[in-house]
Amino acid sequence: MGKTVVIVSIASMFFWCGTGTPSSVLAQENEPRGEATIGKCLADLRDRDPFVRRQAVWELERRDREWDLTKAVPALIEALNDSESEQVRDARRVLSRIGFPAFKTLQLALKDKRVSVKRGVIELIGDIGFKCKPALPELSDFLKSEDLSVRAAAARSVFRLSGSAERSVPILREALTDGSTEFAPVP
Repeated sequence: MGKTVVIVSIASMFFWCGTGTPSSVLAQENEPRGEATIGKCLADLRDRDPFVRRQAVWELERRDREWDLTKAVPALIEALNDSESEQVRDARRVLSRIGFPAFKTLQLALKDKRVSVKRGVIELIGDIGFKCKPALPELSDFLKSEDLSVRAAAARSVFRLSGSAERSVPILREALTDGSTEFAPVP
């Protein structure tokens, strides 16, 4: 019985290996990759199968030092609208790792009509930090958004980039009193 427990423990270590990646993906890392290219990953990001899309993001993240991931920024921004929350989280993580080189494309994506993309891009610009200060006027405009999640993301990013709540507080205070926001009582 003791041996079985040890084998299960070893199997579980091999399954996750502390990386959060399933063992099937880790096993593939030891096999010849052959066709793994940034182009294939970008194509796989549009695949119908969520597992294929996640593997593509994992591969991009794994190869971040080998490949020029700025080529992947538009596809990763598109992944912010994925129906799978894990895919959105993973794409966001890779975009954060790319950092400032993604800024110009992120700034263009602020015009996207989809709330999930817009909110994700606003948050990413704030996460990248002070180098993105040129986006402050655009981010300030989102403080007046009808969507509360976009407004909250904008307030956070404006604060992170400016170091001051001076721009955010008056607009958020107005939002609290203009009837556009509903609040539930805090227990």
